[in-house]
Amino acid sequence: MNSEQEVLERLVGILGTELNLQKITCPNNASDRYQHIACFVTDLEARGLITNLTPRLAEFARITSDWREDYSVWGAFFRVKNGTGILFGINYVPIEFNPELRDQPLLKNYKAMVDVTVAKEQ
Repeated sequence: MNSEQEVLERLVGILGTELNLQKITCPNNASDRYQHIACFVTDLEARGLITNLTPRLAEFARITSDWREDYSVWGAFFRVKNGTGILFGINYVPIEFNPELRDQPLLKNYKAMVDVTVAKEQ
């Protein structure tokens, strides 16, 4: 994985195929702000997702900022191990506590939205 797009595709595979999260169009025009982003919805609790996701990420990335919760949003940051300077962040955002997400029809029947953003170190 030598490009941001390749890393994003790997993350989409892990979240979508391996963990069965449903990929969606990112709300609030997030894809206009970020070139390499993917969004998902899930009914998993944050700790369940983190427990299943983190070992899969450890195969190709190292954690640079461990999972932490801030105002009910869980997030962590990672660096791809191959020395390409590619970084990514993952956020778990509960829909119930976020008014912007709660009003999105696409998200109403899910517990949380998960977003992944990939970028090259500058």
